[in-house]
Amino acid sequence: MDYFEQQKKKKKVIGWAVVVTLTLVIILTRSLFTVGAGEVGVIFDPLGGGVQVAEAQEGLNVKPPYASVAKYNTKTQDYTMSAVAEEGTLKTGDRVKTVTSEGLYVGLDITVLYRIDPSRADELRSNIGLEGEYQQIVVRPAIRSTIREVISNHEASDIYGEGRATVEVEIYDRLVSMLQVRNIYVEQVLLREVELPAQLTTSIEAKKQAEQEALRMQYVLEKEILEKERKLIEADGIAGANEIIAGSLSREYLSWYWIDNLQNHESVVYMVPSEGGIPLFKDIDSAMGSDKDSTTDTGIGSDTDSDAGGDTDSDAASSTESLD
Repeated sequence: MDYFEQQKKKKKVIGWAVVVTLTLVIILTRSLFTVGAGEVGVIFDPLGGGVQVAEAQEGLNVKPPYASVAKYNTKTQDYTMSAVAEEGTLKTGDRVKTVTSEGLYVGLDITVLYRIDPSRADELRSNIGLEGEYQQIVVRPAIRSTIREVISNHEASDIYGEGRATVEVEIYDRLVSMLQVRNIYVEQVLLREVELPAQLTTSIEAKKQAEQEALRMQYVLEKEILEKERKLIEADGIAGANEIIAGSLSREYLSWYWIDNLQNHESVVYMVPSEGGIPLFKDIDSAMGSDKDSTTDTGIGSDTDSDAGGDTDSDAASSTESLD
């Protein structure tokens, strides 16, 4: 009988040990939690006053087993509003459409970079909402309202052209003042794309093209002015050289220069007077040869010359006899 009672007591002890062990495991499982890199945890303790002011930091943390933890991203995040569904935070077309100061409708794609204050995450949970909720409750409406307010003070050309950076700065300044009071810090505002009315886009492009054409003509004009100056300098140099050359020329040099260049022309026959008065001909043999060739080609000319030669010889003979 004692044996059976001992066995029964032993089983009770084992049973209680199992229950206690399971309870401890459950309590530890519910009490221990980890916070990832770039996150903070906000503990809500229903028996300890609700949201706890002290945020749980990165790593292993302990909480009451009945308390819950909400984790918040403390890294830089982006909120994008775009006409392309896959690009935006909302997976639908979310481009902001608003009116400019001249009454034209424009569409803007925008990205806002922001982060929360890690030490004030408990206020986000108490006053706004959980991670993923406060973006829709605070961030998105602030962006839309700010864009409409700023764009209404500008013309469409300011947004499209050089004033785009100014518009970004104005949107940034207004968002900072609106979100910082809610412990959300705006880091940067990016206007990604601006959609203008088709007619305005055409007129702006035409204006830009005209400006480029004016710049091109100005460049051509400046180039021509420089070319004119170059030619004037060149002409001045040539005139100066000619004056120097003219001052050094003499009649004897010009005569020598003319005679020296005649040797380069075979068609020129020239005569230089000598002491005996005998003319000296350039290339006289080739000149005579060409005359003979021309005479041979015309038979009538040959006969006439031979007759003339016969008459001349007979006249010379008769003159000789008369002298005798």
